[in-house]
Amino acid sequence: MSKDELMTVELTQNQFTSSIQRAQKQMEGMHFGVRKQLFEYDSVINKQREKVYAQRDDILASEDDEDKKTAFVARAKEELETHIHDIIGQQVTTAQTMDQSVEDLLDVLHKEMGIKFTDDLRATFVKKEWEDIAQEIPALLIKQIMAGMKKLDDEKLFVVFKDVYLHYLDRLWVDHIDEMQYLREKVALM
Repeated sequence: MSKDELMTVELTQNQFTSSIQRAQKQMEGMHFGVRKQLFEYDSVINKQREKVYAQRDDILASEDDEDKKTAFVARAKEELETHIHDIIGQQVTTAQTMDQSVEDLLDVLHKEMGIKFTDDLRATFVKKEWEDIAQEIPALLIKQIMAGMKKLDDEKLFVVFKDVYLHYLDRLWVDHIDEMQYLREKVALM
């Protein structure tokens, strides 16, 4: 082999070595970026987990403290009223958007929420404007629910609210984790 041929082989090996080193640095950088994003993702999930478990712990801790029980029941009643107003308001908006009649809305509310409308009450609501309906139906539903709650003492109400809160909190948390895992896998495939 001549000297020129050795220099060409040596130069090619140096280029090859440099190419491998560059590729290795790129891969290390890519893996570092993935690990960094995974750490950030896990940090967000951990903060969410801490909040969810703090809510669960607050509910469970109130079992032994009468003041916390009373406050929990009062807060649950307030939240229930707020959610009823929001849900009925959304139902009324949907009925308006879909050009439903008031009769159709009342049928939907009876089927989905169990609101009982007498014939006189139906006739009254049919004559009203949508804005009035959006205010009066939540009041009617709240009145019906509060009448049912008066049959229970605070201890039983606490048990009902606690069980419902914990059930849905756990269910929503598991659903959220599943959705995040699905999203994570989908992003990884892309």
